[in-house]
Amino acid sequence: MLLKFEYTNNPYTNDNAQVMPYFNGHFVPINTAENLLYPYPLSYTTNRERTMLSWTHEFNDNWQLKHQLMTNFVSSSGNSGNISSFFYGANNTLMATQSSYGAPLNTDETDATSLDLTGHFNTYGVKHTLLLGSDFYHVYNYGNAIEATGTSTINVQNPIGSVTPVYPDPNSFIKYASTTNSLGIYAQDQMKLFKRLNLMMSMRYQHVGNYNWNIYGPGFGGDGVTKQWGVPLADAAFTPRLGLLWEATPWLSLFTHYSGGFAANTGFDYLGNPLKSSNAVDKEAGIKTQFYEGRLKASLSVFDLTKTNIPVCDPNPQHNPLGCFASVSVPQTLIGAVNSSGVEVDVQGELMPGWNTIINYAYDNARITESTNTPANSSTYLVGQRMPSTPFNMGSFWSTYNFDQTGNTGWTVGTGVTLRGSSLDATNTIQTAGYGIWNAMVKYQMQVAGFKLTAQLNADNLLDKQYLNIANWSYGSSGNVVPVSFSTPRAFMGTLRVEF
Repeated sequence: MLLKFEYTNNPYTNDNAQVMPYFNGHFVPINTAENLLYPYPLSYTTNRERTMLSWTHEFNDNWQLKHQLMTNFVSSSGNSGNISSFFYGANNTLMATQSSYGAPLNTDETDATSLDLTGHFNTYGVKHTLLLGSDFYHVYNYGNAIEATGTSTINVQNPIGSVTPVYPDPNSFIKYASTTNSLGIYAQDQMKLFKRLNLMMSMRYQHVGNYNWNIYGPGFGGDGVTKQWGVPLADAAFTPRLGLLWEATPWLSLFTHYSGGFAANTGFDYLGNPLKSSNAVDKEAGIKTQFYEGRLKASLSVFDLTKTNIPVCDPNPQHNPLGCFASVSVPQTLIGAVNSSGVEVDVQGELMPGWNTIINYAYDNARITESTNTPANSSTYLVGQRMPSTPFNMGSFWSTYNFDQTGNTGWTVGTGVTLRGSSLDATNTIQTAGYGIWNAMVKYQMQVAGFKLTAQLNADNLLDKQYLNIANWSYGSSGNVVPVSFSTPRAFMGTLRVEF
């Protein structure tokens, strides 16, 4: 039996709005240390409580029953705000339009359980690993937010003292709640055929139910009391999975894989109804190889993934008069389908005693293949456009050396780089440049009184590289405001771990 409990308290300040001005085809540099949301109180606190209980019963050497229970409670409270526009004022001064909002409470509660029966047996020379199981998830989300009725402006170059604040209007609020229940039943059989042929077949049935309500304050056209219920959504699907692995030689294997996917979406459309579930089809094929008695392994695969019903902000002003940069929950619409296809390469192994290396590379061409948006009503998520914040190329290299050459004791040093190509926003007109980050680590392991003690120091972004990534891709950009995630500055983190 295993019981785990985690508690996290994370207070922080949303002090830079995570946006960049964009004029004449270029980002305008700003001082990211300045608080563009001054003078609003923007403290936020997130609390997380997670409990997991699992137990296993072995009937004999071949059959095992495993049960898991999990609860996850996340609550956030505080105040925040956003930047809705940038513009040039008198004397060519860069200004920003602010709006503040209060989110007194946002809570997510998840309760989940799963029961798995695993068995090993043979039939006519075929070795089977059979899995029969079921899982159930209950997710309840509720909260409220208060919006300011007006906006204020701030001098981006000199924010302190340049703002006449407009605080949230207590009548401009929205309360919301949604409940999602998901029941899954599945069966899987892994078979060993003819010594070198492995076959995996599985089928999953999943039923999803979702219902929600919203209460709008007078500032949003409601009476602040009446619950506006969405139409309850019930959806179900069978999703198959099939995999085949052929060990052609001791050093070369060929594999192929096919799987379906089905998952509930959160959020609501402009009528207040829950969003339809997403479906997916994933196809993959490739080769695996190994050399030097398995010390060096490599794989090459091609993949093709299609996912439907992806939620994004509804750009229609008649459906969403507050706009996609509003600070409260806004209506969403569904992209018809997105296709992602490409190539993945992985190489890892021990080049010499104590010297280990991992190399990864991926090429991903992710594009919109079906969309409810048209050029007449939107410039985002149109058929043929690339998915935002999805670069064509990504890769990493990491290498470590253990002076004891066992990997279990003594000193270990390591270094590596992470590379990310350029990416686009949702309009496919704004691009962030690619970049590389250099990281390093040093670790010491030893035995103390029968316990294994590990002390480790990690250094991230050693060269303090400055970069931008497109963020909040499901909402896109708005005029001269581009949502971004700023680079993480040079950081050092030490850890001490005791194993017993």
